[in-house]
Amino acid sequence: MNREIVDIKARSMRNNLLIFNIPESENEYPEKCVEKVYEILQNKLEIDDASSKMPIERAHRIGRNRRGNPRPIVVKFLRYPDKELVKRSASKLKGTSIGIGEQFPKDIADIRKSLYPVLKKAKEEGNKVKLVKDKLYINGQLYYGK
Repeated sequence: MNREIVDIKARSMRNNLLIFNIPESENEYPEKCVEKVYEILQNKLEIDDASSKMPIERAHRIGRNRRGNPRPIVVKFLRYPDKELVKRSASKLKGTSIGIGEQFPKDIADIRKSLYPVLKKAKEEGNKVKLVKDKLYINGQLYYGK
């Protein structure tokens, strides 16, 4: 039953991305978050006419206010291909403090977090690695742990 609930949550987050380290203003409204996201899409990721070509269903901050650290913005794109384009373009943010990542339910996020050290080590050893949802593949083989 729990696995089914996690799967439903993951599917509901399918079109979502998290954007990190975007400066936060006091009493920021969701509309302002949408503006900030479009500004990044157009100016940093160089996606032309993003505001007219990529409808955003919703964008808002998540988590508690922490002094000095802006909260991440969760962005729900209307269309999955738009989310994928943004994800593929994220490499253009290299050298900036801005980061983009997928949003997952806590259960999956925790599993992914536990797999990161294995992923990093496998990458350093020259292996081809891929993290798909809560599964790690090393050279095309599913990693089961040691």
